[in-house]
Amino acid sequence: MMMKYFSVVVLVVLMVSCFTEKSSDGDLLFNKGQYSEAITAYNSYLEFNPRDIDIIYNRGRAFEALKDYEQALINYELVLSLDDKHVFSLQNTGSYHYRKKDYNNAYFFFDKAVNVDSDNSISFYLKGNANQKLGNIKEAIKDYNAAISINKNYGQAYLARGTARIIQNKTRSACNDFVLAKNLEIKEAEKALIRFCK
Repeated sequence: MMMKYFSVVVLVVLMVSCFTEKSSDGDLLFNKGQYSEAITAYNSYLEFNPRDIDIIYNRGRAFEALKDYEQALINYELVLSLDDKHVFSLQNTGSYHYRKKDYNNAYFFFDKAVNVDSDNSISFYLKGNANQKLGNIKEAIKDYNAAISINKNYGQAYLARGTARIIQNKTRSACNDFVLAKNLEIKEAEKALIRFCK
């Protein structure tokens, strides 16, 4: 009886070890830039763990790296069906809509991400981008301000706030933002300085 119990425990440990190895195999392949192979490894793992949110999300990222945005979206939506507060899937789903120039839906998902995690500077930055595209410049600046208050070294947020301030004809403030972005090594900031601040 004891031997039978021991055999079952060993089998379970081996299976868990195998599943963990398979999931980390996918991550290793992803980190090497072997995205198709990573997807294959994730698929194998998900056959036995179909509700593993992290692996489904990582598979979505691999599809996105291959520029297969439709398949990436399917994975992010699957994650959200299992956990509607998964911030990264909210951000990536919003980014999918932003890429499609569907700024209303992009805003919806970015706003949801902000509501789930109000300390996430990226969510505020992305929400600001959507607001800016929708013509809500004051709201966009508030979002960029929030992103910067969370992360003082967020160069892209300074650059974006600067472009929003140009739209408001606040050139001096915009140029200050472009300088800050340039100091944080944002390449586009140099072009903005030449274009608007000479």
